[in-house]
Amino acid sequence: MKRFGEGYIDYYQGVQASRRGPYYSFGIRVETNRAVAVIKIADGQAFTFGEHYPLPLTLGSLPTYLRIALARHLQQSPTSDILDLLIGAKVFGEAFRSTRSKADNAKATSA
Repeated sequence: MKRFGEGYIDYYQGVQASRRGPYYSFGIRVETNRAVAVIKIADGQAFTFGEHYPLPLTLGSLPTYLRIALARHLQQSPTSDILDLLIGAKVFGEAFRSTRSKADNAKATSA
């Protein structure tokens, strides 16, 4: 699952159910020059936490929980551009414009 906001793209590993309450989504937020962990609980606002990792990066520099989130996201979305963004093979602006364009097209076809 992929969502975007002003100056960032969130890549989630999917929605997880909690036994104690609402569902949540965990993933990686990619900004112009860094990546950070992101979580979104139920329909609330997403928030980041933890260390910011400058881009480009080596996957080994990410902590295990972010590598797992990345792997799960790629299993669910094999054509995702997150890996290219993280290692510097794709620039953020290109990915952001592509994501925004797809979202705009989806809105236009559903209207």
